[in-house]
Amino acid sequence: MESLIDLLIIIIFYTLIIPACVLLHELGHAFGVVLFSKKRATVYLGHNRKGKETFRVGRISFCIKWSSVGFCGWEHKEASVFQRVMVFGGGPLVSFVLFSLFFILTFHHTLHEDFNLLCNGIWIFNLINFAVTAFPFIYPKWWGPYAGLPSDGYQIYQTLKRAEPIQ
Repeated sequence: MESLIDLLIIIIFYTLIIPACVLLHELGHAFGVVLFSKKRATVYLGHNRKGKETFRVGRISFCIKWSSVGFCGWEHKEASVFQRVMVFGGGPLVSFVLFSLFFILTFHHTLHEDFNLLCNGIWIFNLINFAVTAFPFIYPKWWGPYAGLPSDGYQIYQTLKRAEPIQ
């Protein structure tokens, strides 16, 4: 019976938790767009960034095809340095907050052992997600749908590198 519960936790983790965490990460970017600009954001969950709109909430459109891959699109050609940093940093910030919350939650001794196991998986996933998005680099070829794309941290680095010096 215990192995059946462990299997169920693994299935829940990979089919629900990881996609939900990716969606929340991308919502972090979208909230940056909405809060710091007058532009619209499109949150994509799935490999296709040209997907059909599933639904819309205010200035955020959603193109959802359940997956563990996500993107957030917005028109940023005229965005200021501040706006770009806020938007690019929004996703990693959400991942860091999720990591922190679930890490702290695992120390709550009244949690059921199986729920605690799930919380451990969530904080570990979000710590990794934070690290691989906040660290500035170009994703390698073997990184699937992200291959060749810049991380959020790299986009922040490039934005700040091109910024006018403060006088």
